[in-house]
Amino acid sequence: MKDLRVGKKLSFTVISLSVLVFVISYYYSLPDRSEKTLHVIGQHPPDEVVTLFLHVKPVDSGISIEAKLKSQVKFFEVETFPAEKLKAFLDLSCETSNHKYEEVEPLFQQFGKKFFDPIETFIRQCTEIEFVLADESLIQYPFDLLFYQGRPLFIQKPVAYSFDQVGPKKIDLKGISRVLLISDASADPERAVSKVQQYLKNNTYKDINDVKPGDFKTAGPVELLLVSAHGHIFDNEDDYMEFGDEHLKAEYLADLKPKLVYFDSCFMGASCDFIRLFRNNGVEFYIAPWVPNEAGNSSTKTMCLFFEALDLYGDPAYAMYLTKRQLYEHFSKKKIDFMLFFRSSPFRVYRL
Repeated sequence: MKDLRVGKKLSFTVISLSVLVFVISYYYSLPDRSEKTLHVIGQHPPDEVVTLFLHVKPVDSGISIEAKLKSQVKFFEVETFPAEKLKAFLDLSCETSNHKYEEVEPLFQQFGKKFFDPIETFIRQCTEIEFVLADESLIQYPFDLLFYQGRPLFIQKPVAYSFDQVGPKKIDLKGISRVLLISDASADPERAVSKVQQYLKNNTYKDINDVKPGDFKTAGPVELLLVSAHGHIFDNEDDYMEFGDEHLKAEYLADLKPKLVYFDSCFMGASCDFIRLFRNNGVEFYIAPWVPNEAGNSSTKTMCLFFEALDLYGDPAYAMYLTKRQLYEHFSKKKIDFMLFFRSSPFRVYRL
């Protein structure tokens, strides 16, 4: 398997300052900062889930796609996909990007047409899309940000990512009895983690200052793990989340074996270390941002809306779709720009 790690080594200070500069510059110009918590859009999932599977793999000319919708199959290729430039648009730690939406919008349009026009009929017939990635090099590709008929795909269809074809899956929060919730006040200033306790019975809530990475090795199995902390990924070192002066690496979670993992942590949705561990340990759903995410505000709304919708419908892909749609509509009231995508699109649902 081709193993192309994403991300680069950066200090927490650099990332934090970058986030702070962008957030402060926009915060005081926003009309909605005092609004109450949003509510899930009043929409119900379809009676029958029809999944369009898009098997994607790298080839010399770019990427090849095998589209499967029930008994229908179509093959085609998209050449020279600008994955790095599109990722850099949303990556606050990327020094080569100026994060100007007007410079990447033509790419979202152009490659959206190349990717989705050949299968437009399939997209109209399906109720959700699952991108099946052939290897880890494709984690950095923001397929769901591409435009379909002039708008981002992620606000038009529920989207999931996988590495083997999985299909629609649900999880019943009411049937989960062992839950571990951990919050770092600097990553979760509004304590969103504590707000989702209402949907999770028999949960254990801890401040990150009261937890050490080694504690996970003796914590015993849990069914759901939710952590808000600062995340880091590297090219040639182990990925980790900050736990005070210590590092929580993937290996520390080997014995937990949760059904669902939700990390409110920068880059963790692009961490090969954690994704490999979760794939090997039977995790069914992994939700995390594949680029930096905001501390509080949009990340608080994402977490609260997602778990509200998940409690109602039990489908993580559908719950995240409702969440992203509402965030996009909410934050686009002012204008369409970098901050709109930064706030509405970072979190990704993996079916493992």
